[in-house]
Amino acid sequence: METDSNPEESLTNSIDEVLSALNILKITTGIKDYESWLKAYYNRELDGKVVEGYKFFIATTIRFLIHAVEFNYSLRIEEDYTFFRARFKGVPIEDIPNTSEKTIFIKNIWSLSKPLRKAKNWRSIKLSVKHLKPLTEVFEEIYRNATPTIDMSKDLALNIVTKFYTLIFLNDTRRGIPYGYISPSIIKVSATSEYLKKVF
Repeated sequence: METDSNPEESLTNSIDEVLSALNILKITTGIKDYESWLKAYYNRELDGKVVEGYKFFIATTIRFLIHAVEFNYSLRIEEDYTFFRARFKGVPIEDIPNTSEKTIFIKNIWSLSKPLRKAKNWRSIKLSVKHLKPLTEVFEEIYRNATPTIDMSKDLALNIVTKFYTLIFLNDTRRGIPYGYISPSIIKVSATSEYLKKVF
């Protein structure tokens, strides 16, 4: 999918990664649906392992979203040389000066996810997910203006790219951790091997 219909710009205008990350976030932050799914498919109640695993999954999806925004040009979020070089060098987002829209936008995404990353139990996770609501609202706006680049319905295109990028960023664990967790160069990897054993 792209944000305008000029085929010559389809490679730089692709918003597949951004839309799929936001769609995954929209689906998985539906708390009541998640609780129902857990009960129906696994006949399991929430416990510490499930809670930590859920939190890790959402945090990984946020990181995937940041990666998607880092390298996206279709949304025309202004990026300057400072951001470009910082991303190339892997400078943590906290240390990048607010000299471009993209830096500020990514810092806002990361900030919205802080309550979730700090959550200690299911009750605090449920409360923290509400902080992510602005991201799902952004998704609705982007999706409303997106156009598939091939002849298929927009809903089908979104379904396909969501599944595709789920496999790449959330299911590819050949590095011992989902690729989506380590993919943004400006968010440092903070998961210890002990933590990964607990959530994986």
